[in-house]
Amino acid sequence: MTELRELFEELAAAPPPTGLTADSVYAAGRRRRRVTAMTRVAAAVVAGVLLASGGYAIAQHQVRPAPALDLPGGPDTVIHTLAVDGNHLYATLRDCRTPDSDPSITPTGEPSSGASHGTLPLGCHDWLVGSDDGGRTWTERSASPDLDVLSTPRRGKLVGSRVAADLRSNTEKISTDGGRSWRPITRTDTPIAEPPANGWVTTLALQGSGGDKVLGVDPTTGRAAPLANQPPFGVVEVWSDPSRTLIVAASGISPTSADRGQFAISRDNGRTWSTRQVPQTAAGTRLFGTPETVDGVNLYYALPSSNFAGWSNEVAVSHDGGATWVRAAIPAEAKIRTAYLTRDGAHILIGEGQTYWISRDQGAHYETFTGVSGLQADADGHVGWSPGGYVLEDTPPDPSRGFAYYRSADGLTWKRITIG
Repeated sequence: MTELRELFEELAAAPPPTGLTADSVYAAGRRRRRVTAMTRVAAAVVAGVLLASGGYAIAQHQVRPAPALDLPGGPDTVIHTLAVDGNHLYATLRDCRTPDSDPSITPTGEPSSGASHGTLPLGCHDWLVGSDDGGRTWTERSASPDLDVLSTPRRGKLVGSRVAADLRSNTEKISTDGGRSWRPITRTDTPIAEPPANGWVTTLALQGSGGDKVLGVDPTTGRAAPLANQPPFGVVEVWSDPSRTLIVAASGISPTSADRGQFAISRDNGRTWSTRQVPQTAAGTRLFGTPETVDGVNLYYALPSSNFAGWSNEVAVSHDGGATWVRAAIPAEAKIRTAYLTRDGAHILIGEGQTYWISRDQGAHYETFTGVSGLQADADGHVGWSPGGYVLEDTPPDPSRGFAYYRSADGLTWKRITIG
């Protein structure tokens, strides 16, 4: 059992050597996992199909060809959450049905029978699927994963988060083998000066909870500890770019909270913070959330229209870390569907009918741009970035398109990925 634990910890905890690509990290992890799997099978003859030691649960796993992906079907199934790590792609598919759309669903929301993938409230089922070859082939990684968010804050690290109404029930877990096995992130109270060198930041709060602290995650130990210096508000959103020692945090949206509409930026990995107020719309509405930025100095906020039904072609830009704000000089003819930053700081606007604009001078002026390719004419939704690349998903999800989204390595050349 000691050997099993050592093998598991070697896979789940060891940081990759500098210079390895994500592919080599995953390949090493899969090789170690096969050794672990063979050891598990031998041990299972004596110990049964499940072994647990020191907080780790290791299930019997036989090495065999991956089965064909059996995707859920029907008009009620959508992509729930996505994550990209180079050629390693992940998605949870959620199938939510009601008694009106499916007679097998009882009025309480639970399937009456035959639920092979587990259940969620309101008759929902989740599937975690993944691809290791850029989306050409897919396999199911976890049935009923019970995850609300997927992320890849570091190459070779997949993080799954579950949020709940009770702040104490929020959980996160780490996988280093593409979602095939997981271990929990355990919170500790001992503060740390900054996130570990191979780690990242998180918060276990959600909107309406009153906020929490910025936590630094150590993937080697699986522990999350509060940073010694914190923003002066309860944090409900935080992200980081470890390669630039940049951390951005934001407060919640509660209208009765004095923290509403604040954000903080650290450019030294959480040792010091600058706290600012989110800009207002032309109608005086205070927004919330973190700004878009690649350097912590030049910030962007997309301002919604007065009825919050979509874009108003209004983007607030700051050139001094949020101390002052101006409106970006977006052309009047640009009917913007979404916008994002490239890693070199260019601001790209996606308009209707496959039209694009770019600003290379922090929003001072925009010009038409032909350097974006691969997106359909009506592509919209939030563009997310992680160290593994960019991802764009339709918002709201459109089941008629199938299980598809877009990914890009540089934010310019996009590829439509179909799951299945």
